[in-house]
Amino acid sequence: MLARHGRKRRTTLAHVVAVPFAVAGIDLLATMPERIGFRFAAVARVSVVPIPYGAERFTIDLLHTRRAMNDPTLRWFSELVSRVCKKL
Repeated sequence: MLARHGRKRRTTLAHVVAVPFAVAGIDLLATMPERIGFRFAAVARVSVVPIPYGAERFTIDLLHTRRAMNDPTLRWFSELVSRVCKKL
């Protein structure tokens, strides 16, 4: 999406929750899901503004090893995350 508008991503962070804190107090910006941005804006002391063009929907994947699905607790957790996300 960024490339179609002449922009490119320059870095990534391991977890989206770190993004507002990484850009706080410096002259950087970040793109991230709006709901997460608004949730952390006040505590990170950052502003949330819409990008000047539409953004497509995206997916978030839950990754695990094959062996993990043999663990009943991890299987339960994976299925729970899947059910909850389908309701969003």
